[in-house]
Amino acid sequence: MTLEQLRDLSVVILGVETFFLCAVLAVVLFFAILGTSKAISKVRIIGPRARGYFRNMADNAEKTSQKITAPFVSASSTRARVGRTVSAVFSAFSNRKEV
Repeated sequence: MTLEQLRDLSVVILGVETFFLCAVLAVVLFFAILGTSKAISKVRIIGPRARGYFRNMADNAEKTSQKITAPFVSASSTRARVGRTVSAVFSAFSNRKEV
C-alpha cells in the first residue's frame, strides 16, 4: 500500500470512529433526557407533600424556639426595666439641690 492509500484509509477509519462515538453520545444523552423527565415528573408528585412536611417541621421548630426563649427574653426585659428605674431614681436623688 502506498502512503496515499494509507492516508485515505485512515481518514475513512477516523470518520467511522467519529460516527460511532457521536451515535453513542446521542444514545447517552437520549437516556439522560428521558431519565431527567421521569425524575421531574416524580418530583412534581412528591414535591408538594415534602413541602408540607418541611413547613410543619419549620412551624414546630419556631414554636419550640419561642417556648424556649420566652423566659430569657422576659427576664432580660425585666432586668432592663429595673435597671432604668433604679438609674432614674438615683439620678433624681443626685440632681437634687440641698437647701
